Amino acid sequence: MPFTVRIPDDKVDKGLRDKLLAEAPAILAWAVKGAVAYAQSGTLGTAAAVAGATDAYRMESDPLGRFL
Repeated sequence: MPFTVRIPDDKVDKGLRDKLLAEAPAILAWAVKGAVAYAQSGTLGTAAAVAGATDAYRMESDPLGRFL
């Protein structure tokens, strides 16, 4: 997964840790819900950005395809 965004130093949220700690119960519930969905279906799906990055990587890493 490419990291295409860099947050400028003056835009970094210095209070992010505290905000995440305040939301910890909801974050845990979200993670558990995802784990249950995965256990039931066996898949979580694929984000479009991940699929695109994977396809681009495969194309770049295919010397035979580029040769042909």
